[in-house]
Amino acid sequence: MRWLGHLLVWTVAFLVALPFIWMAYAAFIPPEAVFSGNIFGQLGFSLANFEVLGREGFWEGFWGRLLFSVLLTGSVTLLQLTTGFLAAYALKEGARLLPFFWYCWLFRLNCCWFLCTVCW
Repeated sequence: MRWLGHLLVWTVAFLVALPFIWMAYAAFIPPEAVFSGNIFGQLGFSLANFEVLGREGFWEGFWGRLLFSVLLTGSVTLLQLTTGFLAAYALKEGARLLPFFWYCWLFRLNCCWFLCTVCW
């Protein structure tokens, strides 16, 4: 019965990996074979699909878009790290105020909540 579990896991792993295997296979076969539908009839190796990367200008083509994506992703990551560090510092330093907030919550002092949120 254990082999049935292994078979299930291997089947799911193969089905998950199948699109990636297909992308790697389709990248290196001739473009005519991809668009004709006769995929396994014409076996061959071709780098024609990669020639498109260098045809256009730098900013209009693949490399410009890749550079833009890397810069945008890097700047968003740095911004997230900055705000995360600031939030962590605020939580660490704000721990001294927690007894005051607990006092307001226990006695349901609405004016205290107003003072806590506006004045502090």
